[in-house]
Amino acid sequence: MVITTAGGKNAAEKREVGSARAFKAIVGEGNVSVLHTLSRKVADSDEFTAPIDAADAVWMNGGEQARLADTFLGTMTEKSFRALLDRGGVIGGASAGAQIQSSFMTRGIVRGDRILGD
Repeated sequence: MVITTAGGKNAAEKREVGSARAFKAIVGEGNVSVLHTLSRKVADSDEFTAPIDAADAVWMNGGEQARLADTFLGTMTEKSFRALLDRGGVIGGASAGAQIQSSFMTRGIVRGDRILGD
């Protein structure tokens, strides 16, 4: 499972990202899926969390860690991540995908409804 949320809107349009291609080459095409949402409502749905509930591993791509926090914290998706770990699964990530897993997370500078660098 590859989650591209940190990449923002462009990631939604370009779901077949490099990390997904790399994981597919390693573990097989049918063993990797890509999830993307910027919506808390979607992140709080059975439809979105079902693939995570069936996964052995999740990789979160880089981008802006605030997108991950704003989208997933306090939702069913966060619960699914914790359940994945509880059943012995693994979660990894690059840049923002790694940062969101820490006990202390830095955030970008917010101006209005826009994160600088977004």
